[in-house]
Amino acid sequence: MAEHRSQISFVLHNSLSELEKLSEELAGAAEQWQLPRRAVIEINLVLEELFTNTVIYGFDDDPKHTVSITMDHDIDHVRITMSDKGQSFDPTLPEDPALNIPLQERGIGGLGIFLVRQYVDDLTYKREGDKNIVMLTKKIT
Repeated sequence: MAEHRSQISFVLHNSLSELEKLSEELAGAAEQWQLPRRAVIEINLVLEELFTNTVIYGFDDDPKHTVSITMDHDIDHVRITMSDKGQSFDPTLPEDPALNIPLQERGIGGLGIFLVRQYVDDLTYKREGDKNIVMLTKKIT
């Protein structure tokens, strides 16, 4: 029996206004691949968090930049590759926030990357030349 496999690629500009396009692309893929609602919500949260961080912290100049996203689907996984030419940032390195400490005593930041890690089954990062490449795998059950 042949394995069902499909791939979708798109490019976003480094602007938060592109979050709508990101959601639309994911919704189209989810419909085509018949992904479970919960998986779509979790993937959307992950992609929005990573994209927002890239837009806000990844570029220290004004020119337009792009973020490339490729989503690949097979029977029980969605694999996502997100790449940009922003400042180097490895989302696998920051320590998890201390959730047992009262909110007012915690440092700022870290919760978004923590949630990304909670909603994917595999997260890897590499820097190739001037490019960040984040690879995510989400099991679909």
